[in-house]
Amino acid sequence: MSSFFLRPLNLLLVGVLLLLTLTIVYNTHNYRQQTIQLRNAERMLNQLKIEYARLRLEEGVLADYRKIKQQAETRLRLRTPLPEQHVRATP
Repeated sequence: MSSFFLRPLNLLLVGVLLLLTLTIVYNTHNYRQQTIQLRNAERMLNQLKIEYARLRLEEGVLADYRKIKQQAETRLRLRTPLPEQHVRATP
């Protein structure tokens, strides 16, 4: 072996250098993994926003139906027929 690695200070410096190199590799890997998780979370957020907007539209449609039904029952005194009052039309 060369005399470079036999000196205790040089061995310590090489050990610190290896430790720092491994720390950088580990932190870079973690950063990339967290970036991937962030992109996935943003994608999920966008999908949830679209779903929420669709549900709001559906809620609006259902609210209009409820208003119409309520007006038909109160103003026009219309009622939903009972099952025994249903009539089937056959061709």
